[in-house]
Amino acid sequence: MSKTLGIGFVIGATVAATVNSAFTTVSNKIKQTQADMGKARQEMAALNKAMTLRDKRNTVLAQYKSSGGSDAKLRSQLKAVSVAYARAKSEALKYGAAVADWEARHKKAVATLEAFSGKKKLLFSMQAEQNRRGELRQNLVGDVARVMAVAFFARLPLNEKTIDSD
Repeated sequence: MSKTLGIGFVIGATVAATVNSAFTTVSNKIKQTQADMGKARQEMAALNKAMTLRDKRNTVLAQYKSSGGSDAKLRSQLKAVSVAYARAKSEALKYGAAVADWEARHKKAVATLEAFSGKKKLLFSMQAEQNRRGELRQNLVGDVARVMAVAFFARLPLNEKTIDSD
């Protein structure tokens, strides 16, 4: 019976190591997915800001031209929007997108973010399922150890001397 008990503990230890490895793998995948989502969010925000400021600059420029170039308020507004657009443009260009490709890159970043969001949900559900399985395994190993201990003592031969001495 002691061999069986020893085997039970070895199996329990092996299962525990495998479960911990699986938890670590899923946790690492979740962290990587969150990092990828952060990068996609940054790219999407930079491209969105640049496109918005480009459109605003074009609108103000058209208004300034239609005023004959004499409106001081529009000139200062155009200058401020142009400076902000230049900063946003240089930030957006860090992601390797040419100005003409911004809208396509923005749509791609949105799609990537949605895909990562779905992947993150899947990984969290996988982690929850692994947690549940780990708890079941721990309960099973504990139950098996208790049953084996009881069985060990139940199989011990009773001698008459021990019964008589009580």
